[in-house]
Amino acid sequence: FSPEEDTQLRKLIEIQGPKKWDQIALSMPGRTGRQCRDRFNNYLEPSLTNGPWTLEEDILLEQKVYEVGQHWNKIAKFFRGRSTNKK
Repeated sequence: FSPEEDTQLRKLIEIQGPKKWDQIALSMPGRTGRQCRDRFNNYLEPSLTNGPWTLEEDILLEQKVYEVGQHWNKIAKFFRGRSTNKK
């Protein structure tokens, strides 16, 4: 997604809400409803923290990888405000 697409997606969600993804995609040339939903839920949702990880988060990540292995779907539960999507 380009910055312009992100802006357009945010505006469409303000108007239509974050539920009607196929309808939103009709106004996003070349994008599917699923792409729009995933972009919003994993990157644009206002409650998400997308900035650099803190030292505390890095330490917790190392601890959880040691405990459960490299299973992000299990580890992600310990990081509030972070997307469950691996980047």
